[in-house]
Amino acid sequence: MKRLILMLMGATLIFFSCSKDEPSGPESMPNDQNTLKSAVTKVDYQGIETYVSTQDAGETTVLPNGKTLIVGSIVTWLDVTDAWQATGLTLWTFDVLWDGEPYKSTGKYWGKGEMSVRTVTGSMGNWDIGDEELGTWDISFHGPIVFDEDGRLKFTAYSIGIGKSGKVKGMVFHSVYVLYLDEFYYHINGFYIEKHYGHRWHGGHGWHGGHR
Repeated sequence: MKRLILMLMGATLIFFSCSKDEPSGPESMPNDQNTLKSAVTKVDYQGIETYVSTQDAGETTVLPNGKTLIVGSIVTWLDVTDAWQATGLTLWTFDVLWDGEPYKSTGKYWGKGEMSVRTVTGSMGNWDIGDEELGTWDISFHGPIVFDEDGRLKFTAYSIGIGKSGKVKGMVFHSVYVLYLDEFYYHINGFYIEKHYGHRWHGGHGWHGGHR
């Protein structure tokens, strides 16, 4: 009789131990067994932006304080960088406030733009621009106009782009454009950010899914 009681007690302990440590079925899985997780990739790039054409020179007003305001200038530029995501035709619409006479004083400028991402080959002055639009960016920018230590007039534009469509949709870029008036093209240094998505599975299968 004593032996039978000990056997029953042992079986009971084994049953409760298994019930506590081992899931009995799908209903025992965590609620977040299949959740979305994102990772961010940051890619640096550099290049140049060259003048293409002027669509509108803007409206110029000399203010009572001696400053000059130019509103509504529209200019097309070509951005060529070592990242195809930040290469293409860019339309800038912007305003400029000069502290005195235009191009002979300091000032600041600000505006917005849109880049049509294109494949570009060749070299400066002889670019070959692809017809296919790979995506578009919405851009905003602002920056100072100053004289550097050598007396050269320097334009600096701090730019943020949001991927609007195509292969760059959802991406973000940050760029700094620097132009010296005697060169009349911008030096570009920047980076873009791309999000990657995957699914976490708590079933011993690891990570599944790829980037968007």
